[in-house]
Amino acid sequence: MKNARPKGKKHLWKCPKCGHRFVTRNLWHSCVRVSLASHFRGKDPIVRKLFDRIRALVRRCGPATVYAQKTRIDYIHHVRLERLSDVDSEFASLLREAHAVGRQES
Repeated sequence: MKNARPKGKKHLWKCPKCGHRFVTRNLWHSCVRVSLASHFRGKDPIVRKLFDRIRALVRRCGPATVYAQKTRIDYIHHVRLERLSDVDSEFASLLREAHAVGRQES
């Protein structure tokens, strides 16, 4: 069996330049590759703790890839996550739903 994807599930588009994968073909992105450590250098330590907490929750949902890109990781500030207690069961539920959508499962 060559293609073991569920019916209707599309392949992720892979950028020919950087190799990052996206649901949408030709989605704008920076193609920048940086380490997580360098991304968090000089930032408030709570930002890294929030990121690590969220990443642990995502891993419980299933496979996920982390791309250390400013426009993706720094979004934590835009959703007003400021304390570890902000990453609660309601947030985890929304995260599971978003993960399922990203994996084209819902």
